[in-house]
Amino acid sequence: LGMACPRPGCRQKVLGSTLAAMVRMFLGLLGVLAFKPYDPCSTVTCGNLVCPGGFTSTTTPGHCCPYCENPNIKLERQILSQPSIHEKPPSSDAPSSCAGVRCFALVCKKNQYP
Repeated sequence: LGMACPRPGCRQKVLGSTLAAMVRMFLGLLGVLAFKPYDPCSTVTCGNLVCPGGFTSTTTPGHCCPYCENPNIKLERQILSQPSIHEKPPSSDAPSSCAGVRCFALVCKKNQYP
């Protein structure tokens, strides 16, 4: 440890404090390794889900609770094939990466503006 110890027993104190610091670092590292990420669903209580005919309860990774899904309904095709009366053209300032997006008119409360 290369430190000059002018008093008797000094070297033992330096070694002892160094060892104590190493033990604290090791225990701190163990704490970091044992860290478990927070589960946002851990405090969510899901209700009793009853799906109507044709729908089944579906569990999806990243979702806390199951939901009803009907595999025979393809919403993507129906939604994308029909234009909406609320649809507006993208802004002329939109970046080129927005090609193909569908924009809708903003709806504001009375006396509010976008």
